[in-house]
Order: sequence, then C-alpha cells, then structure tokens
Amino acid sequence: MVYKIILEKKAVKFLENIPQSEKLKIIEEIKSLSENPRKQGVIKLKDSDPSQYRTRQGNYRIVFEIKDDVLIVLVIRIFIRGDEY
Repeated sequence: MVYKIILEKKAVKFLENIPQSEKLKIIEEIKSLSENPRKQGVIKLKDSDPSQYRTRQGNYRIVFEIKDDVLIVLVIRIFIRGDEY
C-alpha cells in the first residue's frame, strides 16, 4: 500500500526557508514515509491526540499523522531539533 503525502502550510513554509541541500534530504525522508510510515526510526509521540509520529533527518524533526483508513500521511510540522515539542 502506498500512502499519499500531504504537507500542511506550516511544513511547506518551513521548507521554503531552509538551504536547498537540507530541503532535498528532508523531502527524500518524507517520500520514504509513503512506502512505510511506521518504518524503523519512527517514534509515536506520547499524549498526542490524534496519534502523531515523528522521524528525523539530521537535526530536523518531521511530525506527522498516519490516516490508515484513507492511506494518507499528513506532515504537520518540520522543525530543528530542540526548537519545539
């Protein structure tokens, strides 16, 4: 099953403001979620409602929801490690 990737505006805006080399790495990581959104390295965030997960690419964190019923991975936000949670 291949999941469709949807990025919220906040995630898109973050990607627009980082160096191209970093952006490409993050985009590749996000694309890999379409094949297996619960792959090794993906962590479920505690006390999140609805259930949110995160993965990392270098110093960046990618927070997303998995909607299994409609095969969608919704990327909620991307940030530099230590800036949020």
